[in-house]
Amino acid sequence: MDVEKIRIRIEGNRLIIGTSPQLVVNLDSQENYIVADGKRRAYFREVALSRDLLEGKRRNVLETAVRYYYGQACRVLDGMIAAEAYRNKALESAVPETVMPDFEREQEQGSVRGYGKGI
Repeated sequence: MDVEKIRIRIEGNRLIIGTSPQLVVNLDSQENYIVADGKRRAYFREVALSRDLLEGKRRNVLETAVRYYYGQACRVLDGMIAAEAYRNKALESAVPETVMPDFEREQEQGSVRGYGKGI
């Protein structure tokens, strides 16, 4: 089975996994997030990779761990996107019809002094 390699790079204390979406792991604080479609979404799961793995020791273990964590992050992202779509659809159907304020209604009917037909 040919598995596509997942790109990883280290920038300071951040490990960036993948190209699109990207799983960004703060190696010091574990304040991780996913970047997709120009949006940054919090990712609250721990990504535990030791410094010796990141330095190139046991390359096959690193590749397995990266595939696992990246796959997990992609599944979480898919769930987030589905939940956002569901929420947006639910909000669209729950918006009540616009109710005209009393003042505007009276103005339209001409019963407010100084406005419309009621002068």
